[in-house]
Amino acid sequence: MIVFFNNNQYDVNENITLNEAVLNFNLPNIGVAIAVNNNVIPRNKWHETHLNTNDKINLIKAVCGG
Repeated sequence: MIVFFNNNQYDVNENITLNEAVLNFNLPNIGVAIAVNNNVIPRNKWHETHLNTNDKINLIKAVCGG
């Protein structure tokens, strides 16, 4: 199935969870938030959030500064 990660298209397995996608894409899991279709998914829900065809996933990194 096709999903979009930061506007790039990827082919992933059916029934993949957001947590599995984070592991497959080798994404950092500290200092980041992830939104699926513009909805931020709490980290404790990553393992139960299943991705669907054409989902748009965005990684949001925390930065220091002011």
